[in-house]
Amino acid sequence: MSTPGGMGSMLARLINIVRKNKLFARKRKRENARILAILLTQYGLSYRKVAEIISNEEKVSYEAVRQWYHRAKKLFSV
Repeated sequence: MSTPGGMGSMLARLINIVRKNKLFARKRKRENARILAILLTQYGLSYRKVAEIISNEEKVSYEAVRQWYHRAKKLFSV
């Protein structure tokens, strides 16, 4: 259960932005896992640590996390 304005709503907004911009062509991994990995990386976790966390739900390499982050980092530019 997410609270209004919490991580759940931020995740939902980012999923909509990613879909609108067609950031990821292939659908081999869930969008939620990708967006969560991008957010965790943006918040300062290492690619390896993020891959370890995400791999609890879905097997992900740190290289995949790096590629996802570099593809999506323009969403965070100011």
